[in-house]
Amino acid sequence: IQVAQAQGSIMVLAAEHGLPVEFLTPLEIKQIITGYGTADKLSVLKMIRMLVKETKEIKQDDQIDAVACAYAYSTLNQNLM
Repeated sequence: IQVAQAQGSIMVLAAEHGLPVEFLTPLEIKQIITGYGTADKLSVLKMIRMLVKETKEIKQDDQIDAVACAYAYSTLNQNLM
């Protein structure tokens, strides 16, 4: 499935349930996680492992990316924590 198709599916489901949708760019996520918008994957991985102890055993990049997205979003929306 392509990214645009996944985004479209998410937007439709969110709209059906009256939920807002927000998008963060990779640069924004890296900036929030590492403090540096052009950080590499290894830097993001290291910071996520320090910030979220439950990620110690995660091996796949896409799983770390998902946690990074969730962490960045929750950081911007403190009322969710």
